[in-house]
Order: sequence, then structure tokens, then C-alpha cells
Amino acid sequence: MGDLPHSYEEIGELTETAVIILGTTFQALNHWARERLLIILTTEDYSFRLGDLVWVKEWNFQPLKPLWRGPFPIILSTPTAVKVAKIMPWIHHRRLKPVATNWECISDSTKPLRPTLRKKTLTGLEDRRKSAPLRSYQKLTNPRAAEASGW
Repeated sequence: MGDLPHSYEEIGELTETAVIILGTTFQALNHWARERLLIILTTEDYSFRLGDLVWVKEWNFQPLKPLWRGPFPIILSTPTAVKVAKIMPWIHHRRLKPVATNWECISDSTKPLRPTLRKKTLTGLEDRRKSAPLRSYQKLTNPRAAEASGW
């Protein structure tokens, strides 16, 4: 075993060398761990850009209240967080949802109280499988009415 240090200068030199050795060991371990990560933490994991409109998920869930607030435009972004207008704190990208702009609401003149939500297609052709009429209370409570309409 080595001799014990006799002065404060020797203790300082030993502490300095120990810190240097710990730093190099930490860097080597950090490099080893980063090589084995499945997700690279320095790249963007989301597709949001400045100016995009997004919905922000609420923290506290309350029944009969909307779970998403917005839409808000993105004003700043980092690899893991986004800053949106009208909200002070930064928001993690997992709490955001892009605003869908390709939906349209079509109302039939014969059935004005039954609007249909339809996704806009690029070709302009109507696809009945993609259109989904809003469900009425009667169809949800009356099984015969649901069977007659094809639900």
C-alpha cells in the first residue's frame, strides 16, 4: 500500500488526479452506452415544423370535458419539446397531435340533422367506406333501429 499524504498539496494533487481519472472513465462509459441506445436522442422524433397547428393534451382528465386544447401554432421547437402560442411552458412532443385539415362535414338537404364527416381524397372520388355518419342517440339505444340501418 502507498504512504498516506503528509500535506494539503499532496491531497490536492491526489484529488485532482482522481477527478481526471473519473472523468475519463465516465466519458468512456457514456460513449459505450450511447453506442447501444436504440433511440438516438439527438434527432427529432416527431414531424412538427414551425407554424404547424397542433392540439395539446390536457394533464388532468375530467369527465365531460375535452381532452385536447387548441389548435395552437408552433413557434419554437427542440428535439424533444415544442413551444406553442398562448401556453407558457414547453410541451413534450408526445403530448401533441397534428390538426387534421382533410375532413369535411357534408349535410344532406333531406336529412338536415344527420351530418356526415368525410375525409377529403386527393382524386376527388367519393368513397363510401371512408364516410362515417354521426351516430344518433336512437340508434345507440334501440337495437332494432341499429339492425335496420345496417349497424
